[in-house]
Amino acid sequence: MNDVSEHERDTVQLSGLTTEELEGLIARLPPEDELLDAALAEYDRRTPLDTAARRAGLKAEMGLDDEGSGGGKKPSMVKLFVLLAAALALAGTALAALSHTSMFRAVFVSPDGGEPVTVAPSEYSYTDGDLIITYMLPGYELTKLDEDAARRLLEPYVVDLGKQYVVDGYTITLISYLRDEAGTDRLYYSIENPEGLDNMSVSEFNGYIFAGPKNDRPGLVTNTRSYLDTARSTDTKFYICVTSTAGRPEDYIEEYPIYGERTGDPDAYEPPVEWVTIDVPACVPAVTAEAEGYAVALSPMGLRVTDLVRVEANARARETGGIPIHECPRYVSVTFSNGEEYVVWEQDKTDNTTYACGYESAGEIYCLNRLVDPAEAQYVTVDGHRVPLR
Repeated sequence: MNDVSEHERDTVQLSGLTTEELEGLIARLPPEDELLDAALAEYDRRTPLDTAARRAGLKAEMGLDDEGSGGGKKPSMVKLFVLLAAALALAGTALAALSHTSMFRAVFVSPDGGEPVTVAPSEYSYTDGDLIITYMLPGYELTKLDEDAARRLLEPYVVDLGKQYVVDGYTITLISYLRDEAGTDRLYYSIENPEGLDNMSVSEFNGYIFAGPKNDRPGLVTNTRSYLDTARSTDTKFYICVTSTAGRPEDYIEEYPIYGERTGDPDAYEPPVEWVTIDVPACVPAVTAEAEGYAVALSPMGLRVTDLVRVEANARARETGGIPIHECPRYVSVTFSNGEEYVVWEQDKTDNTTYACGYESAGEIYCLNRLVDPAEAQYVTVDGHRVPLR
């Protein structure tokens, strides 16, 4: 019997399950399922020797030998149903709650090993003809994701997509999507080809791993940042998190183009073979505030900062035929009730975002590289101006 859905199989993280939840998952998998081997290996890894009898009893109930599912023995269906009756109420609910853990980890580029990763500012140079151009790469810090908080703050707003497209031998599966009221969004998808992913380009820059279709495609093409989920990806299947700014949250719709392989001039425009439309029933909420000439909106995954003085100045410029001027903040941070300060952006020094983009010539939207709880945030600082959130 196998009542583990394809979506659960695609998103469940075994290491994120409790031992009881893991037992429930094992009870739901048939002996020939490859996921069963991985689940039993995880069970072995975390089960100490003094509870070996518990593990042996579980496997005996399932009719499995010491080699897991490889021994060819079929579980007793009666015993399996008994196990299901005991575990399904717990495991079914728990798996539903944990089904987006992989996405949450990818959204915040959570370190694979769980330990924080700190990257110092560095100098970067490249050549453009006879010129050597040098600039500073800001540093950043990646922290371990609080998965319980992620489920509490984000889970109710995840849009499960389950959309699949086969283009020129590549299978593209849109798994899930998140959007917030600060104007950021995340798309989690996979692309697979059993013969390899020659269409995809993988690059490392400043410690991050990016992935996207090459110029001759095919694939899902964006003009933002697409992070490779290194914890799950293989040579034949990539999991990717697209991080971008979504514009106005009241639109509640997003579109992504899927392109086929180029058939002509690589520089000529060829339309996508499919436009994927995502309807968003609800956005992740953001707290909003105004003070000292700035308006801010802070969600668990995004921050929008608007220079209200600049809004008025640009409105006057448009009325008189002038050109609106956009100036990025030099310093943006969030301070919490425990005194901790999360520096989101400090020019040339710190960039704790996964993507940032200006909007309406008077503001900036930041995709945060760590989960925040707006209820714990006291104020946002923008270039020395403090905007209280409570």
